[in-house]
Amino acid sequence: MLDFAEKLADGGLSAIGVGDLFGAREFLVGQGRKALENLEGKLRGTSRLTRTQRIEAAHQVLLVVSFFEPLDECLREAGMRLRATDLEMTGDEQWELLDRALRAESVHSPEGAFVWDQQDLFGRAEAVFQEASHHLHRLIAGLAAVERTDTGPGSRLAHALGEVLPQRSLESYRGHYLAMRAEAPEFGIWAQLREHEQTRRRVSDAFDGLREELGRFSSLREVGDLRRMLSLKYRAKLNRPILPLDEVLPDALPPGMEIPALKDCYVPPSARVARVSRGQDPSTPVWWEVHESLPDLQHFLVSRFTHPDAIRYPTVVLGEPGGGKSKLTEVLSAQLPEEDFLVVRVELRSVNADADVHRQIEEGLAHEHRDQITWRELLAEADGALPVVILDGFDELLQASGMDRHNYLEQIQDFQRHQEEVEQPVAVLVTSRTLSASRVRFPENTTVIRLEPFDQEQVGRVLRAWNKANWRLFGTTNLRELALGQLMAYPELSRQPLLLLLLLVYDTQDNALQRAPGSLSLGELYERLLTTFVHRQIRKHWAELSERDLKKEVQKELRRLEVTALAMFTRQRQSVASEELEGDLKEFRLGQDSHRMERPQGRRVRTAQQLLSRFFFVHVSEAQIKGTDETAQSSYEFLHATFGEYLVARMIGRTLRSLVNDYVRHLEDDSWDGEPPNDGFLYATSSFACFGDREKILEFLKELLGKDIDGIEERRRHYGELLIELFREAPFPSANRLHSAYQPRGRIPLTNRQAYYTANLLTLLLIARGEQVDIAELFTESAAEPSTLHQWRAAASLWRALPGTDWFTVLDTLRVRHLKDGRSLLRSEDLSRVNVGESLGFELRRNPALLAKVIDPYAISVPIHTQTGQMLRSMALRANGTAALLAISFLPALRLNRMGLELQRWFLEPSESSKMEITAWSPTHELLLLRLLPDRTEWPRRLDAYRRFLRFDNHGPLGQTGLAVLRQAAEDLKTTDPYSEYGKELVELVTDFLKQNTAAAAPPFTDTESVDSAWHEPPVPTTGERTHSENVGAVLHLLAPYLPPDLLDRVRQGVDESTAAIIEMDEPPTPTTHFTSYADLDEHSVVDLKPFLGRPESGG
Repeated sequence: MLDFAEKLADGGLSAIGVGDLFGAREFLVGQGRKALENLEGKLRGTSRLTRTQRIEAAHQVLLVVSFFEPLDECLREAGMRLRATDLEMTGDEQWELLDRALRAESVHSPEGAFVWDQQDLFGRAEAVFQEASHHLHRLIAGLAAVERTDTGPGSRLAHALGEVLPQRSLESYRGHYLAMRAEAPEFGIWAQLREHEQTRRRVSDAFDGLREELGRFSSLREVGDLRRMLSLKYRAKLNRPILPLDEVLPDALPPGMEIPALKDCYVPPSARVARVSRGQDPSTPVWWEVHESLPDLQHFLVSRFTHPDAIRYPTVVLGEPGGGKSKLTEVLSAQLPEEDFLVVRVELRSVNADADVHRQIEEGLAHEHRDQITWRELLAEADGALPVVILDGFDELLQASGMDRHNYLEQIQDFQRHQEEVEQPVAVLVTSRTLSASRVRFPENTTVIRLEPFDQEQVGRVLRAWNKANWRLFGTTNLRELALGQLMAYPELSRQPLLLLLLLVYDTQDNALQRAPGSLSLGELYERLLTTFVHRQIRKHWAELSERDLKKEVQKELRRLEVTALAMFTRQRQSVASEELEGDLKEFRLGQDSHRMERPQGRRVRTAQQLLSRFFFVHVSEAQIKGTDETAQSSYEFLHATFGEYLVARMIGRTLRSLVNDYVRHLEDDSWDGEPPNDGFLYATSSFACFGDREKILEFLKELLGKDIDGIEERRRHYGELLIELFREAPFPSANRLHSAYQPRGRIPLTNRQAYYTANLLTLLLIARGEQVDIAELFTESAAEPSTLHQWRAAASLWRALPGTDWFTVLDTLRVRHLKDGRSLLRSEDLSRVNVGESLGFELRRNPALLAKVIDPYAISVPIHTQTGQMLRSMALRANGTAALLAISFLPALRLNRMGLELQRWFLEPSESSKMEITAWSPTHELLLLRLLPDRTEWPRRLDAYRRFLRFDNHGPLGQTGLAVLRQAAEDLKTTDPYSEYGKELVELVTDFLKQNTAAAAPPFTDTESVDSAWHEPPVPTTGERTHSENVGAVLHLLAPYLPPDLLDRVRQGVDESTAAIIEMDEPPTPTTHFTSYADLDEHSVVDLKPFLGRPESGG
């Protein structure tokens, strides 16, 4: 079978001893059937590699046989009596046809997609048969033997080859395929990724099902000593506790507590899977939204490692810290059968970060197994088994080493290509944190798996395993089992595998989680978790401390953790290198210990590594850097980002609380001398990044400040007074500020630091006050001072000068409302609709006569999640008079379509002349061009404008903008010869548009959820406010001389039926043609627009 398929693929028909295609038909079918006979016997006892090759070859032969079996019958039915000598086809023509039918990989391994089920597989096979049939028809039509035969569209031959042959070939393929599944289970596995809903949740922990499923078609070949030794080591990990007791647990376990073994407690996570195309970035959450979830991860892995793709492209597993990536690799390496797989698991933290892939494999083996084994020796041991190399922790390699290895996956694919060329193929799986995926290029067709958080059912399975392991403890003490509902009350933690275990350890010690009040907030839970683990850690090492000293050391340790979180926040990263953290601890005088803080052996423990490596909730990344000395570089990251965000909020809240206490004390002592408060610590911690950059920081600050204020209005007033004073003094920094040397990000302009600081002060002010703030309160105004609005504009100009992402953070955190009564109010962004008048009221205030002469802007609002809404918010925040005057000029356009006409949005579409070229266009520009430039000498350009508008929306009842465009078309037709080229094309465009519009005359959405689901699509100019039937009738009357009467009647009827629809929708429906926003291409654009990359969590 292999020989038959290889001859066909390499040499075509001549290689199998026949001269032409039709002469080969009987030979192909006969030999193909023979090759497929007794497939099970031909696979029995073969190695994993040979088995995969033979199955792939069998599938090639299957396609050839299925295509040619019904060919003769189809030709006879078409009345074609052709002899082989009449079909003078060249060898190239014969091979081109056969090649199309032989492309088996396009069926079982299509580019950019997976075969999810049998119907999907059969659909792809049918597409191959259709393409081959089309090509065969084209070849036959060009032969001299059929010159006097009708071969064109609608002919009997066209019907036979275009419709009948593909269907019969598919029927033949379906029958052969189902028979082959019984002999080669891989055929079924490759096309059973989407299982029936009732069976997709098979309870099979620790990938037992993976080993069992692969064992169904094991080669049962003898296993060599090295392979057996590796397998035994990996399988031994299944019996070890799922948590490493000596590294992550805070103390000796309470009497009776048991940590379940990996094999008992590991639950495979849910996952999404995709193939990556060139230039795509799997690190962004939005990219994953369109990709399907895997019903069964272990079933997919069985399919993956028995599939030919595995040795051609790398497989990448992405997930969050603590999301289960490393545990997945431990279980996978233990459960792949050693008879058919040679597994090598390499922790990248233990190897040189800059070494070649095969060197990293050798170093990983030496580190894990204490033996020097070369790659060549390893391959010699394979003996037909498929080598599977698991490289765990690419993100750790990057973070700890600080190196850039953008081509790492490309190097892996080159490594795989080389191994396949020397007939020693290898599968490679790499794990990485999702965010780090943006630092590497993905080769075309790389398979990427993203691990998902646990759902409630998976959390319950872990909980049952935990309770089963600790049944004696719960049965002999007053401790109780934790209920699933209590865990699910904290989804941020319980849905992450490692943090779920943290909660279980925390509660099993003394039922602390169960004893907590039902109103326990997330911040209070974090405080208890951190305090408990730190307390036990310090008590473990320094048992001689008194209770008073113990409390002091606990708080000092928590402050060190705060500095750790601050070091990440100020650097705008999720990790920090050990050297960086050492410097920060030293700056804040937390790097040295008292004499008490030494181990009994006298060795100091207060380095960054010794501080953090022992804590359960901190992930340590290490990498070896090769040089004169091989040293391990370390970096640190919290298992969940919210730990760091809580600690940052804790530090800011504690610092601000201390400043307020000093301020109140001075007021009570009457000792306030007018000097600005010494805000050195607050400035150092708040002038390198925006609090709003981390949403959870704002939530924790609200909780912490709210707890301190506790509803006491005098306390709230003191907070406000202090923060306003700090804001006023921010442009005039004190020369005696503490920590003025702190520079975590190198040289940053003082103006940027002032921008970060003032934005954060206003954020704190709004949180503390709990209400809007009149910006007049923020400034002193006198004859010597500029106006309040001028001073505000100066502060806002600093924010706008920040890097693009930071400016957008400010814009998404603060909103200014310029009211009719003359006040300008600052409030926290609440995602409500943007009022146009409140965005430009400052300019109307300067010239009150304007308000009486223009459309009332206070009567118009737009959705926040549009670029028009974003532009208006930016204009309001910056008090940008130039932009306000321009917006006032465009008020009719905003009134025309309050929902979607994007004044500053451009869209990209393929050029009409070349699909490789891109054309940019703006709805506003096109509308003005049609209305203001009626120059008939540019009629091709006008047609382009009409075509864009009318193609842009073709699915809903007519709106105001659509009527404006149709009214303009009627005016053009009135002054143009309707039989001219321009007139005929314009009539055709309008006719097609109205036909499509009437086909979708019903309201496009009937529920709020459907409307909201389409918010991120480009705006649709012709939807929004529904028009009255008489307005539509007036426009149709103008078009009546040029359009069929029955079409006009259908349009009127459709509009009448839709007048009861919703008058205004919050969001635009999805257009039938997708357009890309021009502003989406560069988030660092100097315009005040940012790309809309994902759906917001809430909206107004």
